[in-house]
Amino acid sequence: MDLELSNFQPAAASEVVEQEVLDLGGDQVTPGAPLLASLIRQVGMASITHIDQLIDELEDARNYLKSEEERIQAETARYTALTQAASASVRSFLTLYGSGGKTATR
Repeated sequence: MDLELSNFQPAAASEVVEQEVLDLGGDQVTPGAPLLASLIRQVGMASITHIDQLIDELEDARNYLKSEEERIQAETARYTALTQAASASVRSFLTLYGSGGKTATR
């Protein structure tokens, strides 16, 4: 399964969480409820901000790994071509100059 991090909507998620925090009190108002709601909102927003930063870091890491994959594939293709050219050169040399390095005895 290929999950795309770009499908996440951090702004919308933070608005939903913020609204849920505001709705925590319901119809009951107790002393300290606004303070508790404020504290929960601060912790929630800090968590959402941290998660957004982690998502950004993961996206950067994914982009780096993709570029490294492309670079390694290109280097492997170049190495393969060089190896094949070297092998062809050796075969041509052996075909032209003799018996694979063995000297003839008489």
